[in-house]
Amino acid sequence: MTIKLYPLLILSILLNYCNHEPESSPRQKLLLGGDWRFALDSTGSGIDEKWYERTLPEVVKLPGTLDENDKGIPNINTLETMRLSRERTYEGFAWYRKEITIPPEWERRCIRLIMERTKPSTVWIDSVRAGSDNSILTPQVYDLSAFLTPGNHTITILIDNGQG
Repeated sequence: MTIKLYPLLILSILLNYCNHEPESSPRQKLLLGGDWRFALDSTGSGIDEKWYERTLPEVVKLPGTLDENDKGIPNINTLETMRLSRERTYEGFAWYRKEITIPPEWERRCIRLIMERTKPSTVWIDSVRAGSDNSILTPQVYDLSAFLTPGNHTITILIDNGQG
């Protein structure tokens, strides 16, 4: 049996604030690309063990794939000829964590996290679950206005890189 791997690919991950008044200034963005703390969770124990409250042991660059970050299991399947083969395979949870700073001018603004081209996800802000999204064909958009005030915060994202 061949296991299919759908790569984690976050092409764009950003926070932006939006103002509902049309005459306001353009939206501001806080780009979240760069180093993220990271851990693979092949046993699925991370939620029960509250990994969203921990410093994760590894570092990856986002946007990027598990392959690009040299994470996962080396793919030794040489029989697959119907499509390009991945260099590495992985099915299970992948955790990402980053410290962010919300600027003072974003107070009482609509703040959204937008992720494109990813697998089902769950987001925590400062160890509080902010929501989940199972979309894989459209951008995932999280309204984090109730969770993010000006100042320092931690955002944790769990990606379900499973078979589903």
